[in-house]
Parts: sequence; structure tokens; C-alpha cells
Amino acid sequence: MKRKALFVGMLLANTPSYAVFCDYPVETDDPNNGIVNYIGGTYDRDRDRIKVMQCANGEIKTAGSPTASYTLSLAKSLSEYVSTVTKTRSGGLKIFGFGGGKSRSVSETFIQKNYSSTFSVEYKAYLGNDVFVIDGNNPLTTVAQQAKANYCDFKRICGTHFVYQTEKGANVTMAFRFVFGDAETKNGFDNSLNFNIDVAIPVYKLPVKIPVSFNLSNVTSNQSSTVKQNTQVEVYMFQEGGDVAALGRAVGSTNGEEAPIVSCSLNNLAACDNAIIKAINYLASTEFVDGIKATPAIVNEAIRPFWEVESSLYALSNSELTPAIETARLNLADAYVQRNGDLSKAKQLLSSSLTQSHRNELHSLVSTLEKELEDLRKTALICYSDLSQCEAKTN
Repeated sequence: MKRKALFVGMLLANTPSYAVFCDYPVETDDPNNGIVNYIGGTYDRDRDRIKVMQCANGEIKTAGSPTASYTLSLAKSLSEYVSTVTKTRSGGLKIFGFGGGKSRSVSETFIQKNYSSTFSVEYKAYLGNDVFVIDGNNPLTTVAQQAKANYCDFKRICGTHFVYQTEKGANVTMAFRFVFGDAETKNGFDNSLNFNIDVAIPVYKLPVKIPVSFNLSNVTSNQSSTVKQNTQVEVYMFQEGGDVAALGRAVGSTNGEEAPIVSCSLNNLAACDNAIIKAINYLASTEFVDGIKATPAIVNEAIRPFWEVESSLYALSNSELTPAIETARLNLADAYVQRNGDLSKAKQLLSSSLTQSHRNELHSLVSTLEKELEDLRKTALICYSDLSQCEAKTN
């Protein structure tokens, strides 16, 4: 699931108060895997847990008009890009960084290479907002009314917040990874790439400036002949919302997200530029827009705390999420990204010419890193379920 939650409502006290831990079973897998939140749906802030029960009464209204935009980002290293994508895709380094969901596939796709640099262009098309208007006289469903007498029972069934606004549409990302032959080539690579992407095109009532004139030949024109000779670029493309298979059809690729659409030498970028042109034409097509209208994704959502609409639930404002748990989660995420990078490097080295003893050492290292990653994942699941154990498990 992809979430950029906007937390509405702040604690009234200046000094935070923390609740007694609720008794939750330890999860063995991501509890949100395969679950998509919905307008009026509920969410446990402390455990980053989507709840399936409808607990808020209200009606859905549509507001806003279609909009579109694009953003450009440049990462100095692949690990920086993967870390950024993992954090933003998972709503702030939440459980999705440890398995399942979009961030996992993106992290696994971008295998670490010794010398690389990555940038991306992300195109976002929104159809409008759905707003959940709460019933002021009867804000809670019957199930929620029955559960509200007990703090932990209510959290287990309904969570702490409900989704009161969603944005529907699609995101399309083009990511470009430059892979250098050696450290010297990487050091000679000019990260201040040439961009000319300020061209306006009306896209079926989604007016936006999209990178029509953008191509890698122009972007890399200021690179030296040595850099061009020793550098490959890999082009990846991702779509969320709409007909996600249509992007692959448009660029003529069957690789999906797990492999680059195309790879090119900086001395011959024709195939890569051709794939970019096809992708841009796809974004300006009726097929893209019709796909979004038929099967939009929830690309953004805003949540509201239950205690704002039902005063008897104010105890929910006392979070179980202490600073120690938040720090433990961040440390786990950083360790996971680091181990994952080390594992990718070790697997890459196995494809090199090695002595048998060195190969045996690498196989042993791979096994160790895989076990450490699994241990980190299990610990992370504890830190998003039985919060009472989190600090002890990470010390």
C-alpha cells in the first residue's frame, strides 16, 4: 500500500502522555499486506495498522478537480535513492520497509552496484478528492459504540484514526541509474545534469508541464568522452493506479518492475531515448487517462483522530508509541537497508572470477546476511505489534 498520511489534530497537552501498552499478538508477516484502506476506513497510528472494520458513520462526497504534476529528484548514490523511496512509499519508514508493499519491490529492483548514481522523474495525475463527512449526531457505528468503553478493545477493532479524505489517480515514475565502470569514472560524472523539461501540454483536462523535450542525450551532453565510454544507464518505469500493464505495452517491454526497460551506453542512448518518448506519449494518451478513470489508486489520504468527533475517546490521544520505540524502528530500518545493500554487493561479487576459498567465504557471508535480514524483519514486526517488547528486543 502506498500512504502519505496527514495527521490531523494535535495533542492538547504540551508534555506528551503515554498510554499503557495494549496486549497485541506478535505478527509473523506484514498485517497490511494486500489490504487497501478506503474512505471512512480506520487505522491504528501506533502500529501503522489498517483496520478492516467500519467504525465511523458518515457520507462520502466528491470535491476538487483533476490536476497533474511532475517532480524531478536526484540521488548521489543508489542507496540514498532506495532509502528515500522506501521511506516515502511506506508513509515514513513504517512496516512496509521490511517486506511487502511497493517499497519492497522498489528496494529489491535497485540492486546495489559499487559505482552508481540515480535520478527519477515522477508524474502524478489526480482525479479529485473524496471527503468523508462525519455524522455529527451519531459519529460511531454500533460496533464502535460497543467497543469504546475499553481503550485497548477500541484500538484493536477500530484503531485510533479514520480516513476522512482520499486523493484518487495514478503515479508513474521513470528512474534512471547510471552505472560507472570504476570509481574514477563516477568521480568524473557531473551530477548537475542538463534538464529541459518545462514544456506545457494539456493532458485531457489534466493540464501540466511534463518532460516532453526530456531525453538522456541532452541530459548527459556535458559529460566527458571518458565518462560516456565507461558508463551504462538503466531505465526503470513504474505505475501505480490505472492499467499498470499499459505502461509496459506502450514502451514495448515485458520485463515488468523487476528489470530495467532498457540499458544503454552513454555513447549510444538511442534505445533509452526512444523508451522515454514512448512513455511520455503514453502519459498524454487517452489510454492512460481512461485507465485511471476505470481503476484509480488511492495515491494520498488524510486521517482524523476519533477523539475529535467523540470526546469520550480522548484517551486514544495518549499514544503507546514512546520515543524509544520510534528510535528503535528507525534504527531497524537503517540496519535493514545497510544489510540489504551488503547482501546485494556480496551476490554481485559471486559472479566475478574468484578462488574457491573466496567463493566459499562469500557464500557464508550471504547466508549470514540473509539470516540477519530475516531477524531484523521479525524484530520489526514485534515493534509494530507487541510494542511492550520492542525496546528490549532492539537493545
